[in-house]
Amino acid sequence: MVFKNHIQQTIRPRWDGIFSGLAIFFVSCLGLVAVYQLAHRAQIEAVRGELASLARSLAVQIDGDLHRTFTSPEQTGTPEHFEALALLADFHRSNPSLFFVYTAVLRRDTVHIVLDGEFLVRNRALSNRRMISCSPTKLMIRSS
Repeated sequence: MVFKNHIQQTIRPRWDGIFSGLAIFFVSCLGLVAVYQLAHRAQIEAVRGELASLARSLAVQIDGDLHRTFTSPEQTGTPEHFEALALLADFHRSNPSLFFVYTAVLRRDTVHIVLDGEFLVRNRALSNRRMISCSPTKLMIRSS
């Protein structure tokens, strides 16, 4: 009789089932978190790779000699500035999924934005003008 009581006390199907179910649930959660983290990292790396590829393709098209001449904010709005912006505007228009297109230089541990593709949109002096066409050689704008 003692042996029968001992078996009945150690076999508890309800608690064993609950414990097994919870163990499977937590192991499954850990697996899902691991898969999510790996997929998230892979997606971030893919986006970074695509952005780096786009940046390289734009960098080879930019005239470095012209870009080097922009050293002060007073040069903003000059014909040379518009000429340099034309390439960025074309590139931005051909890649509408990009939010920002700009060039920058590093001087004395400080990043300086040289050309900003959003200049035409943000500049108050040009806010009442509409861009007609943009080519690497010139930028045509018309008052609306």
